[in-house]
Amino acid sequence: MTVELGVDLHNGAVESFERMSRRPKCPNCGGRNVQYRRSYTAHAAGLARRLGARRCDAYAVTVTLDTEAVQRAGLDGEETYKVWTGDGAPWSRARRALKRRDGGAVYLGTLSARPSDGTYHLHIVLVTELHTADVREAFHVAGLDAYIQSPRANESAEGFAARKAAYAFDNAAHGPSARFVSSRGKGAGYDSEAAVRRRREAAERPTESPGGSPTRGVLEETNDARGRDDSSKAGTVAADSGAEEAESTGETDERAPPVQLGGDTYRDRDAYMGAVRRGFTGRVGTRVQVVGLGPAKLLKVHRRDGDVRCVLHPAVGAEAVEVSWTEITVESAPLLRQPRGVDATHNSPSRSMNEQTDDTEHTAENDPVERFNEAADVSRVTVELDDGRRRVTEKNHRTGETREYIKPPRNEHR
Repeated sequence: MTVELGVDLHNGAVESFERMSRRPKCPNCGGRNVQYRRSYTAHAAGLARRLGARRCDAYAVTVTLDTEAVQRAGLDGEETYKVWTGDGAPWSRARRALKRRDGGAVYLGTLSARPSDGTYHLHIVLVTELHTADVREAFHVAGLDAYIQSPRANESAEGFAARKAAYAFDNAAHGPSARFVSSRGKGAGYDSEAAVRRRREAAERPTESPGGSPTRGVLEETNDARGRDDSSKAGTVAADSGAEEAESTGETDERAPPVQLGGDTYRDRDAYMGAVRRGFTGRVGTRVQVVGLGPAKLLKVHRRDGDVRCVLHPAVGAEAVEVSWTEITVESAPLLRQPRGVDATHNSPSRSMNEQTDDTEHTAENDPVERFNEAADVSRVTVELDDGRRRVTEKNHRTGETREYIKPPRNEHR
């Protein structure tokens, strides 16, 4: 325990209140920090209660990275953390897909490393008005393997949120490293100013639940499971911007909206194509306008032979096609600054240009997000049914093919 002092600058009064240790593991015995765990689970239950969540509004989602894609990309444990948090990462695209479908969806949970190999995975409690089929579709992002659970038949959303938040907390405490994550607003952040104030008031009124009722919260800070405050990485998993929420899905018969590319100027081709890829990656799962083809759903984006290639499913036709990004309608395309050392025909780069290209390609190869996105072809989403059986949907994002099958219940069924 520590004691935190609060000073009223108006009258000079000093107030104090006790603040518990913020390490998921007890610093003395190495076990779970029971007080922190109790407060965190109460916060999750309080969130479901304040949102008026019904049983059908609550989900627990465990998300891992596709094992084969991780192996093909040659990623170690810490690099998988960067895949979760980097620009154009699969989780950010799944999060945007959720927000496009339900702007009021909120989540909280943990991003933790497995003790076995250090690979990071996500556990969240999700509160949303979306049906299970829509939640499932939002997590169909190349490279993600998601497992979706709902409350038991006689379990409230509040009780379910507490139970699953406790599981996420235990997972963080057991792992070698973890960060707590949440979405913006609606009191999801455990460390929002309102939540801190409420816990302080609850400490002064012992009869009140420490999970209190925050008003509109802010982005929750992230903490390392070993107690190290990792503020440099705070919020990289959880940020949701208004631009993402407002993005059109193009799910109409009208002309699909152009891909916005920012219009910035870049010094070399690799940086230029990286900007193009990031712009298109942000539109994965939405419809784009293809010259000569019309509207098509963008399934996957990847780099090949120095170009950005897009795998699409046309509105007319059953088979997926692959085209260059230049065949898709864009707005504010970036500019490539003409490098020195190129002759008048613009076809014979000088030696210095060759050296520059080699260097930038090497940089791209070292980007874990780029490597994983290149290696990721498949998404897999499992929905646990009321009887414990599991409905699995696998989608190949290169071909657009989908297959579905049923698996028997797990031995440790909930």
